[in-house]
Amino acid sequence: MDREVMQKEGRLSIKTKEAKRLELSIQSLIESVRLHLDPTEIELLELNMPAAFQEMTELMDKWATYKGLRAEIKSIKKVLGR
Repeated sequence: MDREVMQKEGRLSIKTKEAKRLELSIQSLIESVRLHLDPTEIELLELNMPAAFQEMTELMDKWATYKGLRAEIKSIKKVLGR
């Protein structure tokens, strides 16, 4: 196998694992935000908006990173002919 191809394969593996880790973290944050914004809670003041906002900020950062990783993965796969 060509050295450059091996490097691309390794990079693809690393990026794929990183994307999977981020995906799991994002899914966890989504669930947490949903819990903070419990739709069954009738009293609006009982909702934990500050915590939801903080987690949404983190979620947006991770989502942007994830989106970039997916683009990198797509690009590497294209170079590898996949």
